[in-house]
Amino acid sequence: MKKILFLCLLAITFLPSQAVNRMVIKPYIEGMGLRGWKVDSILLSDTATVVYCHFGLGKGWTASGDTDGYIEIPATGKRYKKTELRGELPKSPKFAIGDNKPIKFESIFPPIDPNTKVINITDKEFDGGSAVWYGIWLVPHTTVFSEALATLPDLQGKWFASDGSGKWEAAFYEKKVFWNNQFWDFKVLKSLDKKATLELSITKDKKQIVELEMVQDSLLTVTANRVKHTLKNRMVVDLSNKTLFSNVFSKNDSITVSGYYQVVHPNFYKQAAILVPDLISDKPLVYPIKFNADCTFSVTLPLLHTAKVTFSNQFGYQNALSEVSFMAEPGNHIVLSYINEDEKGVIFGGDNELVNNEMQAFTGTNPYFVTEKSMTSKIKDGIEKFIPWRIDFQQKMKSGFATWLTTHKVSAKMDAYMKCYLKYALVSDLAKTYGFSKNSKEGTDFIPSVTDTAFYNNPDALYLPDYTNFLLAVKVRNMVAANRITTGQISKYLQENVSPTVSEIKLLAEMDSCEIKLTSKEGFDSFKKFITNNKAPLDSLFRKYNLDILNYRNLLAKEAELKFTLPNGFGKELLAARECGNVLAKEESVLTATQLENLKINCKIPELVELVLTRNYVLDKKIEQSKTAKLPKGLNIFTLPEDTKDVIENISKKYKGKVIYIDFWATWCGPCKAEFPYAEKHKENFKGQNVTFVYIAGDSSPEAVWKKMIATIPGEHYKLSKKQWEGVVKKFNFSTIPHYMLIDRKGKIISDNATRPSAVSKLNEEINILLK
Repeated sequence: MKKILFLCLLAITFLPSQAVNRMVIKPYIEGMGLRGWKVDSILLSDTATVVYCHFGLGKGWTASGDTDGYIEIPATGKRYKKTELRGELPKSPKFAIGDNKPIKFESIFPPIDPNTKVINITDKEFDGGSAVWYGIWLVPHTTVFSEALATLPDLQGKWFASDGSGKWEAAFYEKKVFWNNQFWDFKVLKSLDKKATLELSITKDKKQIVELEMVQDSLLTVTANRVKHTLKNRMVVDLSNKTLFSNVFSKNDSITVSGYYQVVHPNFYKQAAILVPDLISDKPLVYPIKFNADCTFSVTLPLLHTAKVTFSNQFGYQNALSEVSFMAEPGNHIVLSYINEDEKGVIFGGDNELVNNEMQAFTGTNPYFVTEKSMTSKIKDGIEKFIPWRIDFQQKMKSGFATWLTTHKVSAKMDAYMKCYLKYALVSDLAKTYGFSKNSKEGTDFIPSVTDTAFYNNPDALYLPDYTNFLLAVKVRNMVAANRITTGQISKYLQENVSPTVSEIKLLAEMDSCEIKLTSKEGFDSFKKFITNNKAPLDSLFRKYNLDILNYRNLLAKEAELKFTLPNGFGKELLAARECGNVLAKEESVLTATQLENLKINCKIPELVELVLTRNYVLDKKIEQSKTAKLPKGLNIFTLPEDTKDVIENISKKYKGKVIYIDFWATWCGPCKAEFPYAEKHKENFKGQNVTFVYIAGDSSPEAVWKKMIATIPGEHYKLSKKQWEGVVKKFNFSTIPHYMLIDRKGKIISDNATRPSAVSKLNEEINILLK
């Protein structure tokens, strides 16, 4: 039986004794919500704010409510917490069971100003997380426009050139006018008999007078600087223009992205950014956007090649508000808008507006574009389920585009993009699944042979994301082919090339038998138990034969390179550049002399080599600056002499009289970093008390990255040498991080495998006991 655990945000009950100030019926709503939830009306009274809702609950589905919801007034930032939940939706942990009937409920908040125009409602405090939220208009959101231009009731919305160019020429919103690829403030000077005169302004010195006349319901003339423009309220396009995307690599170019995004949620304006695929690394380049007070923005950023760029608010789920992709070429000025009163989504202007509006329209009707999120989620169900699902999506996408072409003519750019997607996206996605296969044979069935890789040298597709994704997939496949070594293979190699002891061979054989059964839950539990029980001897064995195993991996890597030889050309050279670019993207260290030499040998495209060298130079300067950067208050860095006999004893003596909580971590360790926010809560909780937080990292953490990271982590920081780190690991018998240690005020180690910071109440209790 399907279930929705609904942390109900709103819901509010009518109190008969309340003096009614205003009732808003079916308010306009935009935002991110849960399926089936609707706001029917909102009561603004002297004693409470009541939101009447219903939840369309299907048969067998369940939902529950809560009082952890808030109203926030965007204009003031003031926040009101929900005080009560009433109606047919019970509070958690009880559930309402759906029977295909609406479940009505009400939420009560404190009273707000009855003249408030817009409110946000959310299920939790705004903390940058993925809270469910709604922006709700408590007044008709076109009031200002309607009153000011009452003689032109059909003016509001988008207007396009009537010359067949498909150009978005004008738009009239409640607060802004789009004209000449810019967003203007406006003042109505005159409005009479389907005519109006507007004064447009951007600054005090930049103003323009335009004359409007509605010739027909769908035809508008705009006169500016004595030039008359005839516009239509729908896009009319002459598609005889066969211009394709540029495939020329630009050495030093940029694009400008500007727009008008009027949305309610305050976090949107804090976190918006432009994401650009990086030609030489897997990590996209992120360019933050700074919004003006009137919801407009403009940002200029580097762009060296045609790419599918993404405008993202980096907040919550993918939808029209949070993720908007568009095609851009070096030198473009892209304009986009999303206005609350425009329920048709995003509209594009400026360069490449035709193909971007076409893609936006097609995407809105075709749900079969595969996102990274949907693909990753489906792969977790297993390769056997993923492959037919992905092929089915491909067929539906192909069929959907064919149907679209029967009712829509498309531009040459749109046609080229879709042909590329249909031809290569499936191959790319199936290639990526190789890393999830149970064995190498399963994956190779879906890898195209060299003879099928004309895509590598297809100039129309050189810089599309699918192209670089495909190259990355091939690279991942090769790496996986070289690194997916079973314990049985290792055991066989060691027996043939070195002389492991009988007990070592037996240990490897037992591990291999457990590893083979990993596909089931029982097998996983058995493997986990084996690793736990044999942790020390396994650590010792793999350290002893580390170089031999590494040599074996290198041999397999060379075999894979020969087996999956790439054709000469752009693809192969791009891979060489990406290998260097991915090293630099981690910002841990600059390229070695050997890496730079290999780059020049394997990549003959000067622009790519220069891009890598420039990135390398910038990172080198950044690392040098970080070495001399001043550290914030409350953060201390220490080193220990290389001949220190007992690292932990030496540290505990320094803080004798205090409870010491030690965190063993590394800059590359994700789980370590995930614990840091919880540690900060403990520091705040024990502020002013005899508790010290000590952080210890080893030589695997590059110093520049380590220094950059600890700048945001108050505490006592130690960086150990390789010998010192290995000594601590050996003495306390741990091989994974994060790892924690708790020492009492006398310097006695209470636990050498202490509670993690995320177990907040348990660790608080343990520290409090030691403080007594």
